[in-house]
Amino acid sequence: MIQIEPLSNEGEDCYKDILASVTCKYSSQYLLMYSQAWFFDFDINKKEPRLGEALIYDWGNIELLMEQLTGIKAREELISHAEEAYKRIHEKLEEGLVVSFVINMKQCYWHSWSKLKDKGRNIHIITAYGKEENSIICMDCQPPMKNIVISKQLFVEGYEGKLVTFEKLCDKVENINYFELMRKQINRQNQSKWFYNSFCAMHEFADCLKDIKLENECVDENEDDFFFSPIFHNLNTLAIGRKQFGRCVSYIDEESEILGLNHCVNQLFECSNNILLVRSWLIKARISGRTNVLIEKASDLLHKTANIEKKIASEITMCLGDRGI
Repeated sequence: MIQIEPLSNEGEDCYKDILASVTCKYSSQYLLMYSQAWFFDFDINKKEPRLGEALIYDWGNIELLMEQLTGIKAREELISHAEEAYKRIHEKLEEGLVVSFVINMKQCYWHSWSKLKDKGRNIHIITAYGKEENSIICMDCQPPMKNIVISKQLFVEGYEGKLVTFEKLCDKVENINYFELMRKQINRQNQSKWFYNSFCAMHEFADCLKDIKLENECVDENEDDFFFSPIFHNLNTLAIGRKQFGRCVSYIDEESEILGLNHCVNQLFECSNNILLVRSWLIKARISGRTNVLIEKASDLLHKTANIEKKIASEITMCLGDRGI
């Protein structure tokens, strides 16, 4: 049986957490798949009725980056018939491959969300890494859990029609142009669909945050509602993106000839923590009703974070010089 550790809060959603878990198992280069995870934009035309829906994160095409930079390929296969899909999973496991599949949330007996109603979360994706005669052994990344036994009957009842098989194309991808990778990311940061650049977009969002109506953003006050609310989900994803890009930069700092990146890594981690703090203050404001003080603090911290990120982009640009152009 293949041993894979489920990683949580590594990607944009539960499937991206699976990509992280599998790639981390098979490739020492796996952090490079986050070379575009540092991003921010704000669609000001969508700030009403819920400000959180106007927040935009874009980590690039993670599956393509994973294949190009780590040598791990995700092959998607649409099989409508559950019996056939179950047989195919057993065949792939026999070959030593790992397979993810989509399952109805109602069959996720180990998951608290299996009992939720009307949350817009009807399906889930998990990964098979072992098998028995009439069952498969799976892992989940949200929450992180191993050795989940899915019987054939449960699989047939819950299967939702898609398999993803992971294949290792090479031991290590050679001749990666780290300068080009970093330059491409800086160019992304210096763009915005609605503003001059991503830093201006964050400043504008920070200003709009002062007028946020948290009761519209999150109707109820329990953990699941905070998770599904766009403002809290998107802020969390933006924070994770900065953490992952920081780890990617740290890897590049060790592997490449680009000098002076380590200071930028610490600043990226600071920005990640700042956004998480903004998120926690907004949750506290929603629960306590002390909106004015906490929202003002959150807005000020986002302005500070935008300034730090602009400085990071300038420092990385200086480190690159004219290389990677």
